[in-house]
Amino acid sequence: MPRVLSSPRVATIAAAAVTVALLAAVAGDATPLLRGPAPWPPEWQWGLREATPEHGVAGAVLWSVVLIALVVGAGSARLDRAGRLVVTGWLLAASIGSLGLTTSLAAMEDGHGAVDVLVRRTLSKGFTSYHTVAVSEDARDVGVFLARFDELLPDLPTHARAHPPGPIVFYRALHGLVTSSPGLERALVARGEAGGYREPLRGPPTQDAHVASALLGALVLLAVASLAPLACAAFARALGASRSRATGIGALTALVPGLALMTPTFDQLLVPLLLTVVALLATATAPGRNAAQRWALATSAGALAGVCVFCSFGAPIFMAVGGLMAAASSLARGSRPGRDVAAPMALAAAVCALGFFVPMLVGYDPIAGLRAALGVHAEEFTSRRSYGAWVLFNLWDLFVFAGPPLGVLLIARLTRREGGLAASVAWTLAISLLLLDLSGVVRGEAGRIWVPLMPYVLVAALIDDERAERNPAAECARPVWVVLAALLALTCIVLRWHWRLP
Repeated sequence: MPRVLSSPRVATIAAAAVTVALLAAVAGDATPLLRGPAPWPPEWQWGLREATPEHGVAGAVLWSVVLIALVVGAGSARLDRAGRLVVTGWLLAASIGSLGLTTSLAAMEDGHGAVDVLVRRTLSKGFTSYHTVAVSEDARDVGVFLARFDELLPDLPTHARAHPPGPIVFYRALHGLVTSSPGLERALVARGEAGGYREPLRGPPTQDAHVASALLGALVLLAVASLAPLACAAFARALGASRSRATGIGALTALVPGLALMTPTFDQLLVPLLLTVVALLATATAPGRNAAQRWALATSAGALAGVCVFCSFGAPIFMAVGGLMAAASSLARGSRPGRDVAAPMALAAAVCALGFFVPMLVGYDPIAGLRAALGVHAEEFTSRRSYGAWVLFNLWDLFVFAGPPLGVLLIARLTRREGGLAASVAWTLAISLLLLDLSGVVRGEAGRIWVPLMPYVLVAALIDDERAERNPAAECARPVWVVLAALLALTCIVLRWHWRLP
C-alpha cells in the first residue's frame, strides 16, 4: 500500500476514481445504506430527493467554477512571495465564493429560492428549533429564561433541548433588534418576499417580526460561516504549512461538502470560531515565541473557546482534537513539551472553564444545563441507536461530507512510511477521530454534527512543511488542486441534487 499511494499523482487518481464511483452510486441510489443504516426512528438515514431542483443549479455551477479558479491560483508557489495583504484578499474572495455557493446550494432545495429555504428552515420547529424557542414567551425575559433553562429544557423542541442556550440567546437578541427597529423589520420582510418566501398553506400566518428575525439570523450565520476559508488558512499556516499551501487549503474550505450543504445551522457558525481558537493555540505553542506572546495567545484562545462552549456542548471535543493537532505540529518543529506546549494549553483550558461559568452571573447554571442536555441526548438518541452500526456509519458519513477525495488523500498519507510534521498531524487526527467514534457519543447525523471536524481532515490531508527543502506533497501541485476542487464541487452538487439535507 505505501508504494501504491506514495506518489501524489497516483493518490489523486485514486481519489478521483473513488469519488466518481461514489457519486454515481449516490445518483442511482445503489443502496439505501449509502444514506445510513435505517430511517428515523430510532436510527438515522438521509432522505432521498425525488423532485429535480428548480433553482440554484446554475448558480452552484458558476460559484464552483469561481472557487476552483481561486483554489488553483492559491496553490501557486508565487503566493509564498506575495505580501500578507494579497493573501488576505485572495481568501476574502474565497469567502465571497463560499457565500455564493452555499446560498446557491440552499436554493436547490424544494422552495422558491434561497431566501425562502433559509427563512422556512429557521422558522421550522424540526430543523433546529432555536428560533422557535427564542420568539416564545419562555424566552421573553432572557435572564429568567437562563435561570430556568435546565428546568425548561426537557420540554423544549428537539434540537433546543440537547444544546446550551447560546443559539437561543442569539436569535432572541436579533428578534429584539428587529422588533425595536420597524424600518429594519419592514426591509427584511420585503427582502424575504422579493427573495421568494411564501407563507405556509397550513397553520396561522407568521408574524412579520418572526420572518424578519429568521432571515436576519440566517444571513448572520452565513456571513460568519463564510469566513471559514480565512480561519482554516490561519490554522494551516500556524501548524507550519507554507503560505501558498495554507492559502490553497483555505480556499478549498469553501468547497468542503459538509460546510457548504448544512445551512443555516450553528455548526456552520462555529467552524470559523473553533478554527480561530485552534489557530491561536497552534501559534501559542509554536517554537520561537516568548512567554508573554504564549500567554496572550493562549488567553485569547481560551476566551473565545468559552463563547463556543456557550453555543455547543460538543465544542470542547472539537477544540481538543484541533489542540492535539497543534501540539503534534509544535512538538514536531522542536517546541518543548512542558513550557512551550502543555503550559499554554493548560492556560487556555483554564480560561475556557472560567468562561463556561461566567453565565452564572445572570442566573444560568451551566452544570445543571449540561446534565439535563446530556440526559435528553442519551435518552432520545444514544441509548436508542445501535452502537455497532454507528461506529461504522459515523466514519462513512464523515468520509462523504468531509469530501471523498480528501478522505482518500488522508488515508494515502497515513499509509506512507514518512515522518515529520505532516505525518504527525495526520496521525494525531486519525487517532482522535477513531477514539471519538469508538466512544459512542455520536450515533447518527455525523455529516452535520461533525462539520467542525471536517476542516481538520482537509488540513491533515494536504498540509506541507514550510521548512522542508524538498516537499514531495507539493509535486504536481496544480493538477492536484484542479482535480480536488472540481471533485469537491461535484460532490456538493450531486449530494444536494439527490439527498434531502440536512
